[in-house]
Amino acid sequence: MADTRPEILIVDDDAHFRRTFTDVLKANGYEPLAVGYGDAALEIVAHQMPTVAVIDLRLPDISGLELLGQVKEVSPDTECIVLTGYASQQSAIEAVNLGAYSYVQKPHDPEQLLLSIRRASEKCASNRALRESEEKYRVLVEQSLQGMVVAQGIPPRLVFANRAIGEILGHSVQELLSLSTEEIPNLIHPEDRGFFFQRYRDRLQGKPAPPGYEVRGMRKDRSVCWLELHSSPIVYGGHPAVQAVFIDVSDRKQAERELRESYETAQESLMGTVNALAAAVEKRDPYTAGHQRRVAELAAAIARELSLPEDRINGVLMAGLIHDIGKIFIPTEILSKPSKLSEIEMMMIRTHSQAGYDVLSTVDFPWPVAEMVLQHHESMTGSGYPRGLSGEEILQDVPILSVADAADAMASRRPYRAAHSTERTLEEVTQSRGTLYDHDAVDAVLKLVTQDGYKLGSG
Repeated sequence: MADTRPEILIVDDDAHFRRTFTDVLKANGYEPLAVGYGDAALEIVAHQMPTVAVIDLRLPDISGLELLGQVKEVSPDTECIVLTGYASQQSAIEAVNLGAYSYVQKPHDPEQLLLSIRRASEKCASNRALRESEEKYRVLVEQSLQGMVVAQGIPPRLVFANRAIGEILGHSVQELLSLSTEEIPNLIHPEDRGFFFQRYRDRLQGKPAPPGYEVRGMRKDRSVCWLELHSSPIVYGGHPAVQAVFIDVSDRKQAERELRESYETAQESLMGTVNALAAAVEKRDPYTAGHQRRVAELAAAIARELSLPEDRINGVLMAGLIHDIGKIFIPTEILSKPSKLSEIEMMMIRTHSQAGYDVLSTVDFPWPVAEMVLQHHESMTGSGYPRGLSGEEILQDVPILSVADAADAMASRRPYRAAHSTERTLEEVTQSRGTLYDHDAVDAVLKLVTQDGYKLGSG
């Protein structure tokens, strides 16, 4: 195992002192290196960089102060203790100015000198550890794929930038560090500068500010890039600063935009198909023309009144537009019969929910449209069809569709009856509130009609 004892260099022309203090140092766990000349001392310093150098001010070939300066130049971490019997205030001041750790007079107190060496050795070890840590951090930052900058002052000036941020913005590191405080705002998109620099000021002044957010950057060629920013306050060079890490997310934003456009195109195509299906039903059943559209609009209004998220509102709207698609399989004479339907005819009518499900189950909707169409005649009490579901067995948005369907049917003209009045329609759905129909959905209908002026049915 390599010797890890601190190396202590003794530079003194007194051979007796060198011998005796060498023994003292060995006894105290140090590795002494003793020479009588300055040139020999510099040779050792250049190759071994000792932890502490104890230097006599008067040497045969060079002054101790001159040697002190050269030692600190070759090995900045080596702590120097000046030792002499010819003390003066001027020499002490010069030694301190040159970076001496302490100044000890001869005849010296061995214990006091050992204490100074121990403390100087601890300081050297601390400085070296800090330097190694800083070097490792510098290498890590320089090689990072993430852009990093450190800014100080208001208005900000860049005091550090790594290669990655230069590559992201199309500048060299030197160009970034040379930017004036008037030029730095040009690195940020004009529409984002206000909130970006306000958050920088807040962060620098210790005020609350989002630690991470997205901002648009401006490259050297004036093209726009999207950056994900993470910032934190630090102390840099003894002064408050803000460190920011930038990740180029331009490719991700482009992919999101393309995905959104693709989704919107698919939605438009899907809506066109749904409208075509709805039109096919209405051509076979002219008495219910417009019913599906009105149910879809009322169901969406109820969903908004209940503060449902937009995605669920769109699902309810889509299901409403084609909830009666299964009626294309019902004979036209039954759909338009001007008198009360027989029991067999009612059984045929009730197959439209299942038929609609069978048609739609092969379509890849973003919502459970087929299942909603299947269940839109189920009731909270389990008395509906086709499966007699009740309570939580029914999909969460189906009760909205059911109330909208029932309310529009009551308030619209049918071959066998006239349209109910708005008052009678509201009375009937209210009487079944909490039984056949969901109470929240019924309350929403009541508010839409009585307070917001929503018009039910076809009149």
